[in-house]
Amino acid sequence: MKSWNHIAEQFARLGQDDDVLPIDANILELIVALNVLGLPTFSSCGGHDPALEEDPEFVRWPMIMIGYLLPARFGGFANDDLTQDQRREMIAYRWRTLRPLAHQLQSLLEQFRRETGRELLFRARVRHWGLVALVPAALQELWDLEETSDPSVSVRMRELHVFLNEFGRFLRREATGRAELVAA
Repeated sequence: MKSWNHIAEQFARLGQDDDVLPIDANILELIVALNVLGLPTFSSCGGHDPALEEDPEFVRWPMIMIGYLLPARFGGFANDDLTQDQRREMIAYRWRTLRPLAHQLQSLLEQFRRETGRELLFRARVRHWGLVALVPAALQELWDLEETSDPSVSVRMRELHVFLNEFGRFLRREATGRAELVAA
């Protein structure tokens, strides 16, 4: 039986000894909880406020991708050489594997809303490239905030960070309630 701390340490070490970027500290608890709850994270960004960056190019809003790599028979992300039948099979595979993940994630968000009374600032979306995304609910509105010096960017970023921290703590409680995980 693994402890929460042991699992969290393993995730915190990602990026230290390999070619992947480390998990942003502000979402580490959330990433660990999602994985423990059976929602495998593929990539993530905790969001970066351009007001705090040395050389901000653009706003990086928080986003977490959940899902699995496509089987080799689909050619990974470079699947331009697939036949029409293979393409249909790939789309069916994505929907079979992603729909349950998206449903589970959205159910956890709804449970969080019911138990906390908190407005949901994020939602689960199945993305066309084959992953489930935990994205800000008002993502299009946020993308319209292109000016990195706009003070409302920092305000919105803080709101999203607070939400993700609260959701991460909520999911940790859910995850540590599982029999196979020791809370320590």
